[in-house]
Amino acid sequence: MAEETYFDGFFIQVGLISSLHGGKERFYSEFFAQLPSGRGDLNELLKDLEAIASYEEDGQRRWHSFKSELSRGHHSWGADASTVTGLIDIAAGIGITKTLEGIVSIIRKYASDRKQQAVPDYTDDELVGRAKMLIVRRYNHLNRTLNLKSLERSISERDKATVTLITDTNEIISLKFQIVEGVAVVEWVHRELPLPSP
Repeated sequence: MAEETYFDGFFIQVGLISSLHGGKERFYSEFFAQLPSGRGDLNELLKDLEAIASYEEDGQRRWHSFKSELSRGHHSWGADASTVTGLIDIAAGIGITKTLEGIVSIIRKYASDRKQQAVPDYTDDELVGRAKMLIVRRYNHLNRTLNLKSLERSISERDKATVTLITDTNEIISLKFQIVEGVAVVEWVHRELPLPSP
């Protein structure tokens, strides 16, 4: 039975880890998408999220080990909105390319109405701001200063950009973005911790 509810947008967080029992993370992506229609089926959204962990073998659909969670909330950062957050951690076995394909599929399904609109390019300031927000949300860098170290945009691929930030403790964090249907998706995150003092 459909669990249809109203919400303005959703966050999706996807992590690939070596083990569901405290394994080392090797990939992480997150995005926020506005839902044009303002309503959606939560059960269907959860199934779409879990489908990222699925694969075909001998003509049958199977799943890599995963943990998923869907929760409703309220977002009042600049604009007031009802949001849904979907979290999924997938154990080793699935590739990054397959994961990105699953994320893009969700964006195109739920943000399809955006195709009827002219979606502007992200400005440099918007990408840097988005990178800082994601780092704060993911790594709890709430008490650290995040400064821009570099921003690279592909001339041949306008939908690609890499933002590199540096903290006040000299930790370097790079995020590569891919713009899909006007939504900035993180393709990968690389953290470089400072060398210990001799």
